[in-house]
Amino acid sequence: MAGARVESVECESAADIDVLLRLAGGRTVGIEAKLDHQLTAIQVKKEKAAVDDLFLLVLEAVDAEDYCDQVSGVLTWSEVIFCFSESRLRLSDIDSLPPQKVAVERVFRSLSPVIREQLGGGWEVLVGRGGSGMPAITIWSPQMEDARHLRGQIQVSGRGMPASEADLRFEYHVGIETKDSLVDFPDAADVDVAPAWVDHLATLRDRVIGDDLERYRIREGRCRNGQRGVGKNKLGLVAKWLFVFQSALTRSVS
Repeated sequence: MAGARVESVECESAADIDVLLRLAGGRTVGIEAKLDHQLTAIQVKKEKAAVDDLFLLVLEAVDAEDYCDQVSGVLTWSEVIFCFSESRLRLSDIDSLPPQKVAVERVFRSLSPVIREQLGGGWEVLVGRGGSGMPAITIWSPQMEDARHLRGQIQVSGRGMPASEADLRFEYHVGIETKDSLVDFPDAADVDVAPAWVDHLATLRDRVIGDDLERYRIREGRCRNGQRGVGKNKLGLVAKWLFVFQSALTRSVS
């Protein structure tokens, strides 16, 4: 590929790749550029299938470490900018950006090996974006007898990154995996036996948290029903079997 003539340059064409180079002889090279947007396995797989060679352009090489063995190469913005003598984009422009989600994810990745070591074998630790789109560490336990996993998450609070690192705040969530089904979330009036996840939360309440709410900094406020489907049955089940704990159940803590 070295020295091959570029016949055309396209943007957001095949598989929505940021930059697509078509070389003499028909070979295609894709460049997917990221500043603070998340790079996902689905995106990488789709783009790899659309070109002969795929390169990832990121702030720091570690930002693409999960995919470096799946692509043709990883480039950094500083490496690319230095290739041009009169680049309209400068490193000072990059450095002037507000705190980036990927910067938090780098810290989370550095913590992941420590967390895995402390938890022991069988636990899974993954760095990515949470449901709110903010950087998060998600932890799954080994599978338990009822085929469920304990699950915890530490993530940046809120829906957007703050203006400075000093304003960063984090929250955590802990609980048990559930299924979006009537088996886990029946109408409380229709059942006489609590769904299995209730027992796990009772264990969390009685054997982990106990009376030490301040230690775990439980956030005050009532829990809420799900917004759709069987989630609307949650509070009825809480009131029937976990009413002593319902003011704190399933809330996030920070």
